[in-house]
Amino acid sequence: MPKEFDKEKNKESEELKETEEFGKYDYLEEKALDSDGQLLEVITPPPLPSVWSRLPVLILLSIVVLFVIWSVITKLLTMERYTSLAIISSPAGGLVYLDDEEKGVTPLYLPKIKVKKYNVKVVRGGFKQWDSLIKLESKKTLELKVDLEDITPPKITSYPPSEASIGKDLRIETNVKDNFQVGTVELFYRKKNEKTYTYNCLKMIDSGDDVYWAVIPGSFIGSAGVEYYIKATDGVNETTYPENPLTPQLIIASVGVEKVDVENLSVSSSPSEAEIYIDEELQKSRTPIENMRITAGKHKIRVVKDGYPTWSESVLVKRGEKKRISIILKRSLSSIFVDSSNREANVFVDKKSYGTTPVRISDLVPGNAYAVTVEHDGTIVWNSTITLKAGEEKNIFVKIASKYGRAYITSLPPGAKIYMGDEFIGVTPLRDIKMPVGTHILKAVKEKGSEKTKSITIIEDKISFLNFALEDREKTIE
Repeated sequence: MPKEFDKEKNKESEELKETEEFGKYDYLEEKALDSDGQLLEVITPPPLPSVWSRLPVLILLSIVVLFVIWSVITKLLTMERYTSLAIISSPAGGLVYLDDEEKGVTPLYLPKIKVKKYNVKVVRGGFKQWDSLIKLESKKTLELKVDLEDITPPKITSYPPSEASIGKDLRIETNVKDNFQVGTVELFYRKKNEKTYTYNCLKMIDSGDDVYWAVIPGSFIGSAGVEYYIKATDGVNETTYPENPLTPQLIIASVGVEKVDVENLSVSSSPSEAEIYIDEELQKSRTPIENMRITAGKHKIRVVKDGYPTWSESVLVKRGEKKRISIILKRSLSSIFVDSSNREANVFVDKKSYGTTPVRISDLVPGNAYAVTVEHDGTIVWNSTITLKAGEEKNIFVKIASKYGRAYITSLPPGAKIYMGDEFIGVTPLRDIKMPVGTHILKAVKEKGSEKTKSITIIEDKISFLNFALEDREKTIE
């Protein structure tokens, strides 16, 4: 091969080498040159790693990140959430179960409870068990208000007196207990074999220790004896003693007073055929009646005839005396007497107001039909159309059920005295206080503190809540 060709080839190789070195030179970095302008040191950077060489590191980092994310999500999913639950029952004192686990007695507050569904039961003796399925939500307090249904009537235990004395008052005592509270206890009495207990009703007095008593007037105690029964109610359920009022308790009058049977009383009336009552005991014969056998002493004589006013008078019969009574009955206007268990009920006859109970209306014409209406708190509680005979007085007794609700009264700070008018109710906190239905003005008073007055509206068979925010004067003094 010619030498010229080899020289040319060597020259091209040197130029190519210079070109590669020129491309590697970093112009931004100053380099040391010799006196001829040549580089004293040439630094060649290492080649960049390829993507495939970095792949294992990237995979490792991805695994670490995924593991961290999975750990956080798992912790969030398994973390237990909590909330709070409040349960109030009417009446209070109900035992609370969550999923058959006993939690306490109402009113009950559970400040920390797991968020989930629960089967809730509230149990109190004598009341129907309340149960429900609830679902709790996170950060949201659930308040349950439970009305327990009273299913147990009061229990009456009575030990009647063995006998009564003619003309003497007869005290009747009984023992009444209830699973929650006794409402009213009433005594109904009548002469033996009379048909009704009209107006012969007494509210028995609570003397404490579950003992109630009432007195049957001595003027009502005749020789035939007296019959009675007792009725007790707790506002929902009622019971009687004896169990069947149609077979009442019978007390036979004793012969404790001296009796002298003599033919010494005769009674006549004009017109005749009038009924005769002696000491409220109906006699078998009608006027005129001659030589009636009766005990010596004072007796109440009553003569009754339809269409005429009743004649009544106390008569003293002396021993051995032949007493004669002649009565002239005169026709008169008819009348009605209206009374009610809750006094001051409004009475209307043919839409005309005659005031409030008890009221007697004496200007009614015999034979006419009258529409009688009794209203209480704006509600008609009794109405009927009646027709009266001449001289007749009709007695109407309307029983009006009392309505009550419950109150839950608190104050901040607690310990305030609560008054309704001049009546002291108690000291806060007051739980499950029985109050009449309606709107009441209450006053809260705290020693060395402020007084406040607020109104509360009581709804039948519901619980109403009221809180007094009282300022402590000592804390406000700077």
